[in-house]
Amino acid sequence: MLDQIHTDIIARLAPDLSAQGLQTLEAYPELQRSVALPAVLLELSELAPDDFSDATVGFQARFTAYCIVDPIPDTADMDVRNLAAEVATRIIQEQDFGNAAVMERAEVLSIGPNEWKPELDGYLVWAVQFSLGVSVGEGYWRFDPAPGVAVTTITVGDCAIVHGENYAAPGEHTDAGGADTPLASIHETLPQA
Repeated sequence: MLDQIHTDIIARLAPDLSAQGLQTLEAYPELQRSVALPAVLLELSELAPDDFSDATVGFQARFTAYCIVDPIPDTADMDVRNLAAEVATRIIQEQDFGNAAVMERAEVLSIGPNEWKPELDGYLVWAVQFSLGVSVGEGYWRFDPAPGVAVTTITVGDCAIVHGENYAAPGEHTDAGGADTPLASIHETLPQA
């Protein structure tokens, strides 16, 4: 599930960023190896529980896109800022990255110099942090009835057709009292202490 979200983010960002000269766009590598620069390395950095009321397990997934450039060119300071700004813009534009598990659109949380990855100290690196609300797993609300329970009638629309003359719409007063009786009417009939 989460690996597919990684794949979808990379796939949706790649065309526009590659057209602007990006050489590497991939998940943050665990093994140390060289990558062509400029590069954007994507890392899922945190999952926090969330509830999207869709009966699945929900998380706020926090991602960091490390924007990396060669520090030698005279324009390197502006290059890394421009790359980070372009990545952030694309993240905002993509919103859900075409993945059905994304329940809340992408929100960019911060853009700034990287201070957390010492292995990147020899490069100019800015980090774009963003979050996505993601739904993981199957829903725990089933639309099938419980074993032994049969649904025989579902009424949609005018309930008076089913209930006949005794039906009172919500908020209407009936002599019988009950769930549809306004609270003020019930209090009027209570004995005074």
